[in-house]
Amino acid sequence: AGTVYSNPASVSVASVEQATVVVEKTEFYNDRTSEVVVSGSGFLPELATGTRAPFLHQSAGAYVAFGKFADEWRPSTGAQPSTRNLPSGDFGKGVGFIWAVPYEEVANGDSAYGFLDAEGNFEVKLQVNEEWLEDKAGNYGIYTYPGSGGDQPAYETYTPIRFIAAPPVPTFTSAPQDVSVAVGSTAKFTV
Repeated sequence: AGTVYSNPASVSVASVEQATVVVEKTEFYNDRTSEVVVSGSGFLPELATGTRAPFLHQSAGAYVAFGKFADEWRPSTGAQPSTRNLPSGDFGKGVGFIWAVPYEEVANGDSAYGFLDAEGNFEVKLQVNEEWLEDKAGNYGIYTYPGSGGDQPAYETYTPIRFIAAPPVPTFTSAPQDVSVAVGSTAKFTV
């Protein structure tokens, strides 16, 4: 399903502006999984055409991911997929990694997808957790780049995030107190 763009080269590179991303927050506690809202604009669907399945020769959308990427990670510069460490298993697609696609019927049917509207806007929720990628090299961040093998530098964004020590959990202690009540009286206690 979707629109086939038979001549993506007709879009002038000089007229393409960098897409922008807003990340709700960029600081997280290192001892827990947190959810973050990521909004994007300028991801015009006609700018990135897939070079492989599932959106071969179609608008490919954009990957939106929590990751730990190398300094040189951008697909448009030839960086290999191994430079982009993403959560896997239960923490991968639909959790720490969402694919924003311009096909509403796909985006509404699977949590691994978000909807990219005709104006190039999306809003998705990602989960982040330092432990998912702690054994990998690179920089923690929220990243976007073209899906399905697309090549569009304007889609490549990086928002650094960091993990901080969680504040200590407060503890409450109370000293035992002697209470005496006279026989036949009533007493109320408030704790």
